[in-house]
Amino acid sequence: MKIILKRKTILIVEDDEKIALALSVRLKAAGYEILVAKDGQKGLALARVNWPDLVLLDIGLPIMDIWMPLGVGYSVARRLKRMGNGCIPFIFITASREQGLKEAARQIGAAGFFEKPFDAEELLSTINRVLHPAAPAGESILDLSEFLLPPNPLRGLDASLLLPRGESERGAKESGT
Repeated sequence: MKIILKRKTILIVEDDEKIALALSVRLKAAGYEILVAKDGQKGLALARVNWPDLVLLDIGLPIMDIWMPLGVGYSVARRLKRMGNGCIPFIFITASREQGLKEAARQIGAAGFFEKPFDAEELLSTINRVLHPAAPAGESILDLSEFLLPPNPLRGLDASLLLPRGESERGAKESGT
């Protein structure tokens, strides 16, 4: 079993608030940290600051600064690739049934492509495959990040500084305090 000490972060770029909320709830329950942006510009800004491990990207986002024939999501994906030198994986989600979208997603390097409504378990399986490629099929991943303790601020301090004034550590032990 693989042990993960840092929660993976997923950026959801989706203009439909209900879908973004449903994805957030599902992915948080699966142990992921979630960021949400409702348009491409906000998504790119969040990606620059937070450097997510994966982006779930709607193709039919509101217009940014240019119009893309297949959807604004493709423009966001291209910019994500340039920004991260291709190391931020992304999965497209779309309500469109337009011809050529899946092929265009494959050509741009998408790690997955899902048409709405999509099977949540299949999406989660794809996300896990992308974020945890070393995990054998069917093996769960143990995430211990919620059990990590913050660093002890008292570590390395002289213990005598923690005793009441006038007492030494040896004197405190002898008196039973």
